[in-house]
Amino acid sequence: NLVPQLCVALIERIDAADHHRVARLHRQVMAVHEATQALGGIVGAKAALRLLGAPGGWPRPPRLPVAPARAQSLVDVLVHLGVAASEGLR
Repeated sequence: NLVPQLCVALIERIDAADHHRVARLHRQVMAVHEATQALGGIVGAKAALRLLGAPGGWPRPPRLPVAPARAQSLVDVLVHLGVAASEGLR
């Protein structure tokens, strides 16, 4: 999971019936999901993690790695949402 703390926060707010915060957190999860999927899913997540200095590894064949310039779009989303810092990625 690319953003485990964000996912835990979402579940906690669901359990607390904090609907306003649930909506905000859900939008953040979906923004990360959409940015990841735009890069091909796991290969994009791996590339973004490497750019953030975290262990992301490399995709296994037949998947090909995502170019760092393309993966920067996911890094930008993570930084913009503040989840890169809260997840310890920067």
